[in-house]
Amino acid sequence: GIYSMFIYKHFYTLMVANLNWHFYEVQKNLKRFNRTLTSYPQGWQGSFNASSGYSFSMKNMLITPILGLNYNRSHVFSYKEKGERFLHLKVDSFSGDSLQSACGLRYSWRKLIKNYVFLLNLEGNWEYEYLDQSSTIRTSFLDIDYAFTSVVPATNRNLFMGTVNLSTFFSKMAYELSYTAQYSPSSVLSNTVVAYLGYYF
Repeated sequence: GIYSMFIYKHFYTLMVANLNWHFYEVQKNLKRFNRTLTSYPQGWQGSFNASSGYSFSMKNMLITPILGLNYNRSHVFSYKEKGERFLHLKVDSFSGDSLQSACGLRYSWRKLIKNYVFLLNLEGNWEYEYLDQSSTIRTSFLDIDYAFTSVVPATNRNLFMGTVNLSTFFSKMAYELSYTAQYSPSSVLSNTVVAYLGYYF
C-alpha cells in the first residue's frame, strides 16, 4: 500500500492506496446428488481513500469536520469446481465496484494530570454508497453454457458510524479502549470493542 499526508496549519489531506491479492478455497455440498464440489478462486482488490479535514482549536480541544471519498474494485479470475465429473462448473472472471462518500465530525480532548496524559476522541460519520454490484457471469454446467447478469443492490446504501476512543499514557505504559457502532437501515446494528495495552522501552 501507499500512504500520503499533507498538512498545512489546521488543514490536512490524507490519501491511502492499497492492492491485495486473495486466495480462496470454496466447498459446495450438493445434497441432492450426495456430492461435494471444491474450487480455488483467486482474485485481487484495489482501493483508494482520500479524506480532508480542518481542525478548530479551543484550549485543549479540537473539533474537526471531515469529508472523504472511498473507491474499491474487486476482481475474481475464472475458476472451475472439481468433484463429480458431470457436475463440474466453470465460472468466467467477474468484477465489482464500490464508490462511497463520507461526511463526519471528530471531537478530540487532551488533558495532562501530573505524569498522566488522557486523550479522548469522539467521531461520527455518515457514508453513502453510490454503486450497486453488477456483473455478468458466464458459466458452463453439464457441458451447457449459461450467461446471466447479477445485480445486487448495495446492502449499506446509508451507513452511520460512531466511535469512542480513550487513550492513557503514563510512565512507559499506555492503554487504549475503543468502541465502534455501525447502523444501516438495511441491516442490524453492529458493535465492536477493542482494547490495547502497550509498553515502551
